[in-house]
Amino acid sequence: MLTRKRFRFGYRLSRAIAAALVASPMLGMAALESLDEESLSQVTGTGLAIGFEDFRWLVKPTSYFEQVGSDPVGNTTLQRGDLRWYGVNISGAGAGGFHWDESGGNFGTSCDASSLGCPRGGLISDFAPHDNPYLLRAFSPRGVGYDGSILNNDPNNPDKTIYEYLAPSAQPDYTFSFWGELEVGRTGNNDNLAVGTGDLLKTQTIIRGNAANSAFRLFQFTQPGNETFAILYHSRLQGDFRFSAAQQGGSASDVVGQPVRFDALEGLHFKNVDAYVPLGSFITRLSRWTRCQPRMAISFWKFPVFRMFPLIQRFMIISILWWYRIARMPVTSPLGQPC
Repeated sequence: MLTRKRFRFGYRLSRAIAAALVASPMLGMAALESLDEESLSQVTGTGLAIGFEDFRWLVKPTSYFEQVGSDPVGNTTLQRGDLRWYGVNISGAGAGGFHWDESGGNFGTSCDASSLGCPRGGLISDFAPHDNPYLLRAFSPRGVGYDGSILNNDPNNPDKTIYEYLAPSAQPDYTFSFWGELEVGRTGNNDNLAVGTGDLLKTQTIIRGNAANSAFRLFQFTQPGNETFAILYHSRLQGDFRFSAAQQGGSASDVVGQPVRFDALEGLHFKNVDAYVPLGSFITRLSRWTRCQPRMAISFWKFPVFRMFPLIQRFMIISILWWYRIARMPVTSPLGQPC
């Protein structure tokens, strides 16, 4: 009898649990309702949190972004220049890593990613943990308009709303790297890089640090009569930087698109860099891109923040402009005169 009673109790309990499991999705579905635009405007939450744990971003070392130059015209000694960036990587900065020379299922020759001599590492355990994630939100912060007036002075009746993507307030150090090619004097079509190759320089860039507290914003430009799309990016990248070109013996190659191992020590090193690079604001337009056949032109507006940049930031900006010159992308005057 005792055995039979236990059986009946277990049978009844299992039926009750089954009924609850069947009913629970129905109760959840009944509680869901669609949100229209008016309903969404009443939402006061902080946004969409995006967490990344055990994170690593690896692009194949033979995959690249490319900037194609144009052939010079007229009587000039300038030559066409092409730029390519290969294998963009975000990975761990701890012990254990590998070089660019991967083949098949092999990640590449092993190295120590805790130093600037190794371009790619392992997983980042707390890249953006659940309690300090990336944050995607639309909100109305207090600011200053193009004419100097205060924007969003009344939080209950805002003037402007912006879209913002915020990095975590703190992050572990990680490795950001890529290798690249500068090709001068190319004569072939870029659909086949092996044909018509010019003079080639292969380089490697490694940053070991983090970009905590960086912010990316999209909003409407506030100049009256010119309310165009605007972008603001505050980069707070900090850490150690290295730019190098020397290749290791045994893997050196001048073949276009072929990954190599770079020397572990050679290069230009910047230690303990704490960079704050604000690009754009609610009242400043940094640049304007125009198409001037057969070339592209970029016009830079004067902005006083440049004078406040540390020497490393000035060097980086001047270097970028020099690369554009090599790639036949002329910089026009601050007034944006046509090409």
